[in-house]
Amino acid sequence: MNTIIQKFFEKQKIATICGVNHLNEPFVFSCFYVLQNDVLLFKSNANTGHVQSMFENKVVAGTVIQQSANTIRFSGAQFEGAFLGEAETNGISTTSYYTRHPFAVAIPGNVYAIQITSIKFSEHALGFMKKHYWSGNVEATNNES
Repeated sequence: MNTIIQKFFEKQKIATICGVNHLNEPFVFSCFYVLQNDVLLFKSNANTGHVQSMFENKVVAGTVIQQSANTIRFSGAQFEGAFLGEAETNGISTTSYYTRHPFAVAIPGNVYAIQITSIKFSEHALGFMKKHYWSGNVEATNNES
């Protein structure tokens, strides 16, 4: 994955994830996450509507926005992916999640995984925008003003 995108995800902590339930109704939730290679890990409870919906319709999308008070310079990423279910059931280690969010040990729930399939990362600074794209093993950069 593009190192610029990787570093951005490492600096942020909260993702917003969106999907569609079995009634074709949208849902959205925010969560603490960690990006491990191209898998996004988050913790939630199996009884929540969003987890149940992701088991039914595995296609998801989401955003990670830079947490900054500076409105002239900001960055954000939009991603698409597929819900894999519980991380450990899929042989994915949750150590990186608990290392980054140690308080999560005390919170009931499971760590779930989303296989990221593509990311568009935008950097905005003083009217200029730079976009980085990642999809599988394909990377690209686009400068706009």
